[in-house]
Amino acid sequence: MGAQQPGMPDEVQAAAERLRQAGTLRRPCPSLRDLIGDDVARALAVRRHVLELQLIGGAVRVGAKVGPHASGGDAHRSTGVLLDDMLVANGAHVPTSRLLQARVELKLACTVLGELRADPDDADVPTLEEVRAGVAVSLALEATDRRIVGTESSLVDDICDNAGAGVFVIGVDRAAVDLGPGPLPARLELDGELTWRLNVSIDAALVDVRSLVLAWAAEGQVLRPGEVVLASPVGPALPVTAGQHYAAYADGLAPVTMGFTTSSRLATTEGHQ
Repeated sequence: MGAQQPGMPDEVQAAAERLRQAGTLRRPCPSLRDLIGDDVARALAVRRHVLELQLIGGAVRVGAKVGPHASGGDAHRSTGVLLDDMLVANGAHVPTSRLLQARVELKLACTVLGELRADPDDADVPTLEEVRAGVAVSLALEATDRRIVGTESSLVDDICDNAGAGVFVIGVDRAAVDLGPGPLPARLELDGELTWRLNVSIDAALVDVRSLVLAWAAEGQVLRPGEVVLASPVGPALPVTAGQHYAAYADGLAPVTMGFTTSSRLATTEGHQ
């Protein structure tokens, strides 16, 4: 266990260490509520501590994601931080050995074109049109990777666990304004076979970005140009098995693909990494 940081409650330190051990051993851990209860502030402290250690270790922040829990208002909405080692090339084959409870989700990704910030105290909040003008949109696939046993996960667990941020791929960006206001027909394929069809909403993704800007403002954070936001998942999450290959398509957006392998190394179209 790492050294106790001055001013950090014992239960926050213990929760962070439980999460880190789950990630190191690749073995899901029980809920953290026995340590921190349903205290959102302590959950945020756990997430912040784990991320700080990753950043100290050399990781670089590349964006954020909106988690599945929306209760408690925007300021308490579960969000996650995306790091550079989570982003893989479009078409990559990800080793299942680096994942715990992975499930594939289709999403829209919004790349920030200019700094997005909010000041809720002054009611200075970006409008939906300002967000639309400030991002470019692409298709994305994420293999979420939750470190807490799925049947036990709660809002505070999801916050602690960085909203289950795993590995993700994104397609080529397109300005949201160029895509029109209507829904985009989309489909997800597994090993070349259709899994489901539905419509994806650009506006819903923009609302997610706005919500994340507000949530981060409450923590003193801003989205920087070039960072990406993964919006809420579209359609059901699907399980991951070695040998599978997922592909997603939507009208007006570049397709994205992600496969899974038993190899211990990440494989791209250019070879192994």
